[in-house]
Amino acid sequence: MAKRNIAFYDHLLSGHHVEYLYQIIKSKIDLKIEHRYVFIVPKDFELLISELIDKIILQENDIHFHFLDQYSDDKDFQVIPTIKSYQHQLSIVKNIVEHENIEHCVFMLLDNFMQVALGNNTGKSLGCSISGILLNPFGVESNKGIFALKKYFLTVRKYFQVKLMLTNHNIRSIYIIIDERTTKLLNIIHLTNKFKYVSDPVLELMHLYDNSMELFNRQDRIVFLLFGSLSKRKGIFKMLAVLDLLNEQELKKIKVVFAGKLMEPDKKKFLSVYSRIKERDNNVVELIDRYLSYREIPCVFLKADYIVMPYDSTQASSGILAHVAYYEKPVIATGRGLIKKQIDNYSLGLAVSNIDEAKIVNLIKGIISGELEIKIDGAKAKNYVESRNSSYFGAQILKNI
Repeated sequence: MAKRNIAFYDHLLSGHHVEYLYQIIKSKIDLKIEHRYVFIVPKDFELLISELIDKIILQENDIHFHFLDQYSDDKDFQVIPTIKSYQHQLSIVKNIVEHENIEHCVFMLLDNFMQVALGNNTGKSLGCSISGILLNPFGVESNKGIFALKKYFLTVRKYFQVKLMLTNHNIRSIYIIIDERTTKLLNIIHLTNKFKYVSDPVLELMHLYDNSMELFNRQDRIVFLLFGSLSKRKGIFKMLAVLDLLNEQELKKIKVVFAGKLMEPDKKKFLSVYSRIKERDNNVVELIDRYLSYREIPCVFLKADYIVMPYDSTQASSGILAHVAYYEKPVIATGRGLIKKQIDNYSLGLAVSNIDEAKIVNLIKGIISGELEIKIDGAKAKNYVESRNSSYFGAQILKNI
């Protein structure tokens, strides 16, 4: 087979984005794929990926980088949500495609504006075949009433966005990380076979674990961990309200750790309530307000007793469940959508319907008193991890290039 030039484009670095790119790189190395890989990413990616793979190994495996920062004076262009800014992104990609003789480009995030941009002339004239990851084809789950109406219009809008994107005949595959049922449904709705299912991969980091690292002090308390980007949607205010509903003796037996970057719109309000709770008990709550390094992630999970995901709304699954299964820590989470399905199917903990402050308080009281024990099934957790390892994720994407 002739050696080909393959590009991978991602304009973001938070959340799953670095992890997905790492899985692609790891798969190339593990599967001994000979093609030349070109990653079109922000400059900071080089530092982040160096935590996981040595730079020399990247060079030895014919992996190269083009940094978006070098192609624009506007440092924020890649995150400004406008059609114009996304067309700007695609014009940069197009120039690199021509310069590097790229045959295929994988878009690691087909977000709203990218779907529209790929359906327009700039996307159609990219000069190579295309595939990409579509995380959320139908929008978030919503409540009843006006929110249900909003959800309806969002679903309709997303349908037409995807329909527009599919008018680009250079698109070969669109990967769905929700479930196989959703993937089949999308193929039926859009009269195509381009949607392909690939499971959300597990980021295996135990080789980086440093037992001496102390990110927080347990103080002989039961530790509940909220991990990832910290926002209202993730239930951060719900957990603070829970602490307000517990008495002083109960507070002394637990610790709630918020580990992840606080989202700017929620930061001021969160810190105000957080400070007030620390005045009641200085050790009951702790905040690590930054993106954790990959060395730190095993530490926060292994030193926690429960993972908490009291989300107000869900978009699909959650990468947190991969960590839950990998570190075998039981989860207390929202009982909705695919999150509930995966928790129940793999016995990862407890999915709570209509989760609210009162229900979480009752669960915590039950755990404190010993009347309630939430367990994770180790065998099923291992099965969850094995079906979502890096080789599977990478192989599914790379074989369709």
